[in-house]
Amino acid sequence: MAENKKSIIVYADWIDKFEECTDDEAGRLIKHFFRYVNDLNPEAPDRITKLLFTDIKNTLKRDLNKYEDKKTERSRSGKLGNLKKYNKDLYDDVVSNNLTLEEALAMAKYRKESLSEKIVAKLAVSDSDSDSDSVTLIKENSEIVEDRIIEDSFFIENFNKARYHKPFKLNLPMNIKTGEPIEIKLNSVDKTRLRELRKEGYTNQDGKDAILGLMNSNTDNQLKKTPTHVLGEAQFNKYLDSARSGQKVIYNFKKPIKNEL
Repeated sequence: MAENKKSIIVYADWIDKFEECTDDEAGRLIKHFFRYVNDLNPEAPDRITKLLFTDIKNTLKRDLNKYEDKKTERSRSGKLGNLKKYNKDLYDDVVSNNLTLEEALAMAKYRKESLSEKIVAKLAVSDSDSDSDSVTLIKENSEIVEDRIIEDSFFIENFNKARYHKPFKLNLPMNIKTGEPIEIKLNSVDKTRLRELRKEGYTNQDGKDAILGLMNSNTDNQLKKTPTHVLGEAQFNKYLDSARSGQKVIYNFKKPIKNEL
């Protein structure tokens, strides 16, 4: 029997087995039956009991498997329901197969723990003569988005902002119709790599810093136009270390990127 399962299905046609038994045999069979369903791991007292119980045992096992499958399905549905209610973006990633349910639940738990601490990071940006951005970290009563486990949406949003940040001088074209920056999207390789980074415990802040390291490097500009290069296993840590090797500088872009494609 499954843990905390207090009921079983007894089938009416089992009467045929008992009718063929003497009273003593039927008594031994029913005692063996109840010992089995109460997880006492009984040994059949005789050959007849063992033979008669074989079919009953197989039926009980099939019913138990069906019960466990339904229990798992109900549990998954409940977890998905909570995820949809409180973390719609993670729910959408699970439905789209960008995240497993376990990964999404771990990220949701991390968010909840961060929120309970009620600490926020505000970026106070001051322009310098070199056109770089210096940042001051200010703590307030809210959530630190940067401290969450690295998220697809956060990473690509910041990468898109970085592509059009003037100090990085990528000189990318604007949308002809709207005059707004052109937003790119993650491809399947990028999403796979971000999933690996999540498993390794990297945060949104790590992603922002790696992007900064890439944009401030001497890497060919062609490699700076899409996220695939910086997300490479060796490159990500290289650019992350580069951004943090000296004075920590973080870029912050207030103007939203519109999806006009």
